[in-house]
Amino acid sequence: MSVTRAKNTPPWMKALGWVVSGLCFIVGFYHTGLGLSEFQIFSSTYGSFFVSFVVLACLVMAYKRAIDGSEIGLTFYMFFALVNLICNFNYFYPSYMADSLVRSEIANDKKSFSQLSEEIRANFLDSKLDGFAKTVEEKSKEVQAQIRAGGLGPKADKDLQDIEGLLNKRITRIKSGANQQAWDKTAEEYGRLIGDMLNAKLMENDYGSKHDLVRDAEQLKDLLFRKLDKLTDSSVSITVIPVEVKDLVGKYRDLCVRANRLSNPPNGFLCDPYFYSENADLYKFSHTFRSAVHHLNEAGTWMILFACLLLDFGFPLGVYFLLREDGHSRQALGRRRFWESNDPKSL
Repeated sequence: MSVTRAKNTPPWMKALGWVVSGLCFIVGFYHTGLGLSEFQIFSSTYGSFFVSFVVLACLVMAYKRAIDGSEIGLTFYMFFALVNLICNFNYFYPSYMADSLVRSEIANDKKSFSQLSEEIRANFLDSKLDGFAKTVEEKSKEVQAQIRAGGLGPKADKDLQDIEGLLNKRITRIKSGANQQAWDKTAEEYGRLIGDMLNAKLMENDYGSKHDLVRDAEQLKDLLFRKLDKLTDSSVSITVIPVEVKDLVGKYRDLCVRANRLSNPPNGFLCDPYFYSENADLYKFSHTFRSAVHHLNEAGTWMILFACLLLDFGFPLGVYFLLREDGHSRQALGRRRFWESNDPKSL
């Protein structure tokens, strides 16, 4: 039976190696706790650090056995180091990429909202009806002005006939009275009467709803974009999803639903009723790795991954190869638990 031969490593180098590995383990422990915080383990912010401590204890024990020459110890160390790597990455990636991710999303969301607004305008803005409504409204204002200037005269009556022709409906004549107060009242009544008849005509074609949809899409676009531009123009780092982004996502969905209700056939308008914020789950595992894969072309993603690999594998494994014992006996280790001593004197 062969025995383990101790590597002739100076004591100061062993001490330095353990210090380096220990620092890596402590940093990994802390950020593993932060990376697990989304789960609120034991309904507490500190529950994740309890789990992280358990991982740390198992990691250190396995690492010590690996240095003593145990392959099983090395296997367990690799497993717990991988757990740390995943949790550390879940903390570091969103923490250092949040500003870039959110700014990129804002640019994409603005583009999507602009496309929606343009499609709504192209599909629901009826130029003929719009011109028709403006013509009737202008003639109505002329009639009211003439009545206020001296009652219902020939010119006002002629304009009323023109409006009747446009609306294809008879307008009941109202006595205009003989004083300014009566003329003002009559003008208001004609304005209200013509307005009601125009709205009834337009409702036959859903003009009012379509007009409101086009107007709302354009007004919301202007309002939301001003807020988002103010946000992105600022040099302050963005670390969470802004309320402005959530508002844009909600308004997009609302406009999409309204457009599909008015489309012919129903639900024939092309938009995404499930439009969502791609960073809504920022700082969660469900977001971190999906986002990292999507942004593999960015240097920041690789820098964070490389830093985590160095922390959890690079430095500790470097120390492991420096301090590990040589010539270990697989047969002897097979008869011992992996946490038991590997001192040659105990064989």
